[in-house]
This record gives sequence, C-alpha cells and structure tokens, in this order.
Amino acid sequence: MSRSRLRFAVVACLASLVLAPAAICQAGIPTVPVPPDPLELVNNAVSLTEPEQRAAALELLERAQQNYNFYAPHAPAFILKVSFNSNGQLQYEGPGSMEETYVGHEERWTAEFDGTSVSRLLNGTGVGYGVGGVIPMRVQMVRSAILWPLGTIGARAMIRSANVSYDGMQLTCVLTSGSVPDAPSPRQWVEKEYCIDPETGLLHIWSEVPGIYILYDYSSAIQFHGHTIAGRITVTENGSPVLRIRVDSLADAGQVDPREFMPTPEMRAQGPFVLLSGPRREPLFVRPSASERATMMQPVIVHATVSRDGDVMEEEALQNSPEPLVEKALELVKNHKFASSARQLEVFVNVKFYLSQPSEGTSNSQ
Repeated sequence: MSRSRLRFAVVACLASLVLAPAAICQAGIPTVPVPPDPLELVNNAVSLTEPEQRAAALELLERAQQNYNFYAPHAPAFILKVSFNSNGQLQYEGPGSMEETYVGHEERWTAEFDGTSVSRLLNGTGVGYGVGGVIPMRVQMVRSAILWPLGTIGARAMIRSANVSYDGMQLTCVLTSGSVPDAPSPRQWVEKEYCIDPETGLLHIWSEVPGIYILYDYSSAIQFHGHTIAGRITVTENGSPVLRIRVDSLADAGQVDPREFMPTPEMRAQGPFVLLSGPRREPLFVRPSASERATMMQPVIVHATVSRDGDVMEEEALQNSPEPLVEKALELVKNHKFASSARQLEVFVNVKFYLSQPSEGTSNSQ
C-alpha cells in the first residue's frame, strides 16, 4: 500500500473507530510487517515441527533461564544491589537504585527512584506488605529484566528459530507464540524472541514484543552459585536506549535477622499491599464502522502498567508511526479498564487497527 493510501486509511479509521470484542476475526486481511529495528536480527525464522528440534530449542531456553532463576526451591539466600538510569517519556524517569534480600520463600526489596521510595515485603504467610505508592514502570522493568526474563513455554506453543550474527557472536534466536504461519518468515507481531549463545547458554537479547529489546552484557558478568548474570543490561524502545541497568553486586545473604521479614508498624497500618506480576500480553481490537471495509491491519503496541483495580498508571508506545494511530492507541489504552488482579501488572497491549476504505457505493461526502 502506498503512503498516500495508508494515510487515507488511517484517517478513515480514526474518523469512525469502534472497539470490537476480542473474538472478532478478520480472516484474510493482511497485517503490516513488524517495522525494522537495529536489534531485530531475525530475517527468516523456520518452524520447529520435529520432536527433536523442539526439544533442543526448549533445552536451550531452559539453560538460559537457569541463570536468572533465583527463586527456585532451595535456591541460595542472596542480597542483590542494582543501580539504573532511565531517560524515556514516562511520569517517572531518572537515576535509581534497588536492593533485595531473599531467604527461602521470604523476600524484601526497596527501590529509590526519581524522588520516590517503595518497599515490598513477602514473608512465609504469602501476604505482601509495602510502603510507598505506585511502583513506577521503570522499577518494574528492572525487576523483570533481572529476575524473570524467560517465562514458561507451553507444551503446544509454536516454536520457530533462526541463526543470526550479533556483536561478533553466533546466536540462536528462538521465537515462541500461540500460532503463526508455518512458512519461513521474519518475526511476527505475536512472537516473543530470545537470542541465546548456543555454546554458553547465555541470554543476550530478550524481546517480549516487537519494539522493545533487552540486551545482556556479560563483559563484567557476576558469578553466583552456578548462575552467570549480566553485569550490565540495556533496554531499548523503538531503536533508542531508555533504561540502563547495572548489577552492582549479588552475594550470599549470610546471617539475616528474621525481624527484617516482619512487617513494620507502617506496613501493618496500610494492610496487605499489591505485589508485582511478570509481563503479559493483551489484545485490543479496533475496527471501522459497518459501512467500511477493512483492507489491512496495523498493530501498535503500547507498554503499560496496570493497578490491581484495572486502571492504567503509565503507558508508552513502542512504535512511532503512523503518528495518528500511535496517539489513538495511547488514548485507548489509557482509558481502557482492565480486569482486576491481585498484582500490579506489566502489560503489552497489541492495539490492532483494522484500516479501511469506504465500501463500494458509499460516499465520503457529508
């Protein structure tokens, strides 16, 4: 589609947006490809259909995951200290730090960031306590990048892979999703991507959705009880760095006073507090009016944090064009009411715009 036709389709779509339920299916409508990014290394991924191929890919993911699996049963107690700096366009940006102590199934962490201070405590009762207000998105991103970069892959997940070159290394990129076409192709909008060194098992690039890439730098790696942790981590969005993380130390906790995991009077006064959840995806469908015919689908992914009441607290777009759609996507997500949850969520909302031209016999005149 030419640029002029795309502009016409965008304007026509925005003039008559209607939110559609997730069950709507627009079969046969082409989707705009994932936009280029310096860190989108996959040009032609192939489906892994044979059991031995899938097993090898899952084993590689598991090797990478083990380095960042700090909360496994019988994991060693640790004290983690992190510093970071962000320069995006969110409500909270700037320098920050975080410290976490973990012993058994009890953890306590505190983050200082952009003039705010938040603390969370989870003891053996399974009840969370805290002080401070909303946890800023950048703090949640720091925790996601270090503590849970690789999620569980379902037994029936679609798995594709591609061998790529990056920074002088040969990496294997594993892409996972619910389903994509079997034919070899570049990355699809619905795919997660993990680029791993097959020799060392080290994760080098994690991309939860197109538009955001987390780079793991092991030049100053930290070794901890068989875990190899990247000393520096950089998060880029839309081709530009927005968050730089430094793991200052990861060490044995040693003797920890059990009273550190008892709620303070201030925590008890505030009652049970919301904890954090790892990143997840949500679709949001937008279709033209009944008098128009959809001819293409343009995704815009909005990265957001959502309160336990389902309200959006911070949001940012991971694509910057077409600009009218980006602005509308941000507005839709900001005003969207999500389902309530027991935790603060980090959500990647795939806003799917079904762009259209007027149906035959329909006039644009007013």
